[in-house]
Amino acid sequence: MEADSIFKSIQNEQLSEVAFVQDYIQLHFDGPILTCFNWPKIKNQNGEFAKVSLGYMDELCYQIGKIVLKIDFSETQFLQINFKDDSSIFLSLDKNAYNGPEILMFSNGPGQAVAVI
Repeated sequence: MEADSIFKSIQNEQLSEVAFVQDYIQLHFDGPILTCFNWPKIKNQNGEFAKVSLGYMDELCYQIGKIVLKIDFSETQFLQINFKDDSSIFLSLDKNAYNGPEILMFSNGPGQAVAVI
């Protein structure tokens, strides 16, 4: 299964939890989990927020309960989760934009398909 189709499994699902774990975050979608080793940007009616932005964590948590409308994915450029209220979560996949061996890990659930980029 290609990474593009794996991410589509969260389409029409809600963001149910945001977990802040030391130097990375996890976005839970009632089963599937997206682990971001680089923190994504949030764009909503209040503006655009990066990790260094005042209120970043609050804005990320405000996404909880929102339904995913669609996923935009380019393996070497970005993963963008678009919600039904026109807000989005954007993660750059540019290899120059991260410090570790991986940018993200995605799992559909225990024993399910996994994508690591």
